[in-house]
Amino acid sequence: MNWKFVVDIESHHDHIIINGIRYNNAYEIKNRIENRFADHVDINGPVSCKKLLDVINDQLHIDPYITQDDSQPPYTVLSSLIKEVTWHDFYSIVELVVPLIDDYFKSKEKELDLKKQQFKEELEFSDDIWEIDPYQYDDDIAEFRIEVVTQNAEAYKDKVNALFARKGVVWQFDETDHLKKVFPAELSERTKLIEEKLTGRFDPALYSYRKAQSFLTLSKYDPENAIKEVITVLESAGKTIFPDARTFGGVIIELKKTKQYDSKMLDLIQKFWDFTNEEPAVRHGHPILPDLLLTEAELCFHIGGALLFLLLTNHGGVFH
Repeated sequence: MNWKFVVDIESHHDHIIINGIRYNNAYEIKNRIENRFADHVDINGPVSCKKLLDVINDQLHIDPYITQDDSQPPYTVLSSLIKEVTWHDFYSIVELVVPLIDDYFKSKEKELDLKKQQFKEELEFSDDIWEIDPYQYDDDIAEFRIEVVTQNAEAYKDKVNALFARKGVVWQFDETDHLKKVFPAELSERTKLIEEKLTGRFDPALYSYRKAQSFLTLSKYDPENAIKEVITVLESAGKTIFPDARTFGGVIIELKKTKQYDSKMLDLIQKFWDFTNEEPAVRHGHPILPDLLLTEAELCFHIGGALLFLLLTNHGGVFH
């Protein structure tokens, strides 16, 4: 398996589908993540396994008989747990470590500040200052600084990102400490360019555009809402450009009036609009459950981005 040529990964509980081919080694990534936890989560690290298991139990509502198993060491319980949980819960556990590391270092910093204050008080009130060792807290401070460099949250995120990147997993920690799906470089650049241009009168469209991205790129993805927000973006920008339009369907009518586009191109845009209207749980209520794939929602997002680019370039006075 050449991971450099991974185009699409679909993760499941007991297998991974890569480029449409099933592989039964899904546990490999979860096994490797143990090494990342080992540097940051153990009895001597910033976060104790017991603490992490308590948070997992509290926030993810995993069976307490699993997370609170006192018959085994906490690290063994944690190691087994991350191999058995669903992929959504696995990604959530990876994220949960970050605030726990931050909390640890904040607490440790307060301890050192308290020690410094105690040292100052000793100097101020001691009858014999020669009995006070001026270097008594240096070792603690030096140890703390080493911990900050080697075991802080940034170091943990860097290690996770590096592991995922090596294995072709398309999730990376973003600046908000959440795992976010990364689009291919070319699409990411186009997405950033669109965001930069959605300013001023297009601010409402930018808000929906970012919501659409979040439904696709955060670990708890939502394909139906992603497509709904894509249409909201097109309607928002379209109604800004064509004030008489009430929906994206109205925007399409306005595009037809311009006489700028081939009828087959307009039919393509109309069919995209029809699909989003007819798909369960996207635009309207339906008597059947939705069954959209994440890849279908991503396709709609990028089609929507291309249509948005067309609107902004040809009619919105942007990108000239």
